[in-house]
Amino acid sequence: IVGGSQAGYRVREKLAFLPAESDAVGRTSQVTGSATFSQSNGTVTITAASFNVAVNTLTSDRSQRDEKIHEIGLESSRYPTATFVLSTPLTVSAGAIKGKVAHVSVTGVFNIHGIAKKETLPVEMSLSGSTFQAVGALSFPWSEFGMSAPSIGGFVNVSETATMEFDLHLQHA
Repeated sequence: IVGGSQAGYRVREKLAFLPAESDAVGRTSQVTGSATFSQSNGTVTITAASFNVAVNTLTSDRSQRDEKIHEIGLESSRYPTATFVLSTPLTVSAGAIKGKVAHVSVTGVFNIHGIAKKETLPVEMSLSGSTFQAVGALSFPWSEFGMSAPSIGGFVNVSETATMEFDLHLQHA
């Protein structure tokens, strides 16, 4: 993982003092990990990948929201890290990712809030020069990872679905 990588969340929330719902977005650049690639006969295979996100460093446009996710919903004080480990190798044509965006399905185990679940999600991948980029998102009901949608007594209500987003940049070590 190199600079420019980030991960975070997106949820729909309704603040009592605003007339409509809006997106609450939090991001962190505290992402570590690596992937193992092999290349043969015009294809690139990702044989292994593992990433860690320090969810206790997520920040949004509101410090109150950032403080609350440490205690409710994500409970990042209790579960400071979220992880992903590739469980199925992925092969893609080298021509499909060099200077282009390839749409692929990636299967792996996410560990969020202390709950591990195998998920398959769409990911956009590209290779530009020596930088490999993977961008994707996983939307899920809070309960799938043992969480409850945050609600603060009439002041804030959050939708029942959360989205985890990532933009990973990797370079050859």
